[in-house]
Amino acid sequence: MLTATCLGTGLAQAEDLLTRTAHALRELPRTATHATTVGGALALLAAPPDRTPRGRPGPRRAAAALTELRPAARPGTGTVCLVRAPGTPLSALTRVAYAYRGPEAVVLLRPPPYADASAPAADAVLAALTDLGGPLVLGAFCGGGERAHALAGQLVAAGSRPPGVVLTGTATPAGTFAHTLEAVVRRIR
Repeated sequence: MLTATCLGTGLAQAEDLLTRTAHALRELPRTATHATTVGGALALLAAPPDRTPRGRPGPRRAAAALTELRPAARPGTGTVCLVRAPGTPLSALTRVAYAYRGPEAVVLLRPPPYADASAPAADAVLAALTDLGGPLVLGAFCGGGERAHALAGQLVAAGSRPPGVVLTGTATPAGTFAHTLEAVVRRIR
């Protein structure tokens, strides 16, 4: 167990170390070969995971609404977009991103700062989702279901390929949710 008290550092440093460790543990099985050295494995701890959003940044509000939790293994593999509802703990969606084993990027769509779907910020989010490339799956715990469904309808109305939509209960374990997302991505390819 890692705590900020044991480290003698602040919470931000402990959180950074946990993020780097989780990234290393997730990436090592995907990147290691028979020639990987201990130094190569430890190099995964040297820098935080790349969280640069993919695709066109779009207007500032769209960039602020989408956060990459995990990059794609290769370009064009697609994206799983986790739709965060107000009140959903960020940690619940982060656990889903870490449990997800497919090659697709995993991005987080934050709760909207706008009152309705016709606002300019909503248009910017739709443009950013359209530009991600490859198959798109929207995933949400039950509180984000209405928003995920509305986004899917707006994407189709804008001429995009229909995204997959996965809704689950708040008590669903991260691994189960991630496995369901992987299955839906395989079906819509």
